[in-house]
Amino acid sequence: MAEPRKTFDWLLVLALAAALLLVPLALFIGAYLLTAEAVLVEPLMAVGEEKVTYRVYDSPWERRLYYPAAKVESALTGRQVRLIGNFDLGFENFDL
Repeated sequence: MAEPRKTFDWLLVLALAAALLLVPLALFIGAYLLTAEAVLVEPLMAVGEEKVTYRVYDSPWERRLYYPAAKVESALTGRQVRLIGNFDLGFENFDL
């Protein structure tokens, strides 16, 4: 009778460990995608130019925080992803 209980304990530990890893990752990805304004830019001439996605953030720390996620998005989508901020565009006091 001790054996089924032991299996249940390991499954519970495995489920908790997976939740502790996956929930923060899901929150990070959701924040990356939802806190930025994404602007997709198609090249005028398709010869040798690639499509670019600009993600505009309000502060420099967001741009630094989401840099690795932008690299992953770029690898998955085949588009170049650039992170810029309102501060780069001169819109510190305005909403985009």
